[in-house]
Amino acid sequence: MKVYIHVPFCHSKCAYCDFYSTPRNEMMEAYTDTVGKEWTSTGGNSVPDTIYIGGGTPSSLPLPLLDRLIAHITTTLPLREFTIEANPEDITSEWAEHIACHTAIDRVSMGIQTFDDDSLRFLGRRHTGAQAVKAIETIRNAGIRNLSCDLIYGLPGQTLEGWKSNIDKLISLRPEHISAYLLSFEPKTRLGVMLRKGTVEEATDELAERMYAYLCDATRTAGYCHYEISNFALPGHEAIHNSSYWDGSDYIGLGPGAHSMVNGVRWSNPSSLKGYIDSQGSGFRVIEDEDAKNRFNDVLITSLRTSRGLDPDMVPEEFRKEFEQASSRLILSGKLIHTPQQRLAIPEDKWLTSNNILLDLIVV
Repeated sequence: MKVYIHVPFCHSKCAYCDFYSTPRNEMMEAYTDTVGKEWTSTGGNSVPDTIYIGGGTPSSLPLPLLDRLIAHITTTLPLREFTIEANPEDITSEWAEHIACHTAIDRVSMGIQTFDDDSLRFLGRRHTGAQAVKAIETIRNAGIRNLSCDLIYGLPGQTLEGWKSNIDKLISLRPEHISAYLLSFEPKTRLGVMLRKGTVEEATDELAERMYAYLCDATRTAGYCHYEISNFALPGHEAIHNSSYWDGSDYIGLGPGAHSMVNGVRWSNPSSLKGYIDSQGSGFRVIEDEDAKNRFNDVLITSLRTSRGLDPDMVPEEFRKEFEQASSRLILSGKLIHTPQQRLAIPEDKWLTSNNILLDLIVV
């Protein structure tokens, strides 16, 4: 079973962030214990295969509370992968050594976003480019050998040369995994409001495509495998946990704002820390109403985000004729290809505009 734990605490809200977070750190202890109760009531009979602690900012949890949180979920059985998200400003020698030596966590995912200090201030980030580099050094010195780093491209005012500088710098630091996302202006975020007011502009399609092309070329040259639209890994370091979201595996999400899928049933926890704690970990979730059409479209969209692609045998019989007609047209136009395993995939150079291809395939 894949287990995701949403830690909703953040010191401040970044301009682009649309995930649920709150600065109410006085509720950290009650939150931690509620996660344990939710796990007991929801997945207590399951054995975690991978665990991912995300947020929010998990590295903002005091270490004793982090230990308590982990104790609620883990077993004596070894995990295939155990990831925690962290921000550079939280990564001290004490934190990194504790993670490496006193927990089962074996993978750190660090949100750098950019090495440019002006852009970091604009985004509301609390670290500098130099702090990000120092944080990587600290993680390595503690003995952590599985590090993922996030970058964002298409930032307001960012040039192609500026983006090249960012990705080149990160590659030189040699994290095992790189996630690079095209900036999305979500409506309820500060950047979304600024876009509507006309105080910022989106990167043009041409610039975004050139940034993406450089990202693909630079990571390939450096030995990274491009296995999902936004994810690149050195051989053997693909994210095991995240891949479960793309291949339809079951997963349980714990904490306010977390999502789950088990045996084809999806549910989510409302984004309310107080409501979550008051629920004592049970009766808080909302079941999502899904039919066969929605389930297939989910599989289609997530599978075609990856280099592995979609197994045609996964297409339900009731949708097969319609799907085969649409996919045949896309194969003829070069927008879909067959992999060596005879799966269907979107070519790498068309991933950035894959939404247009998916629109021709989803069942309406």
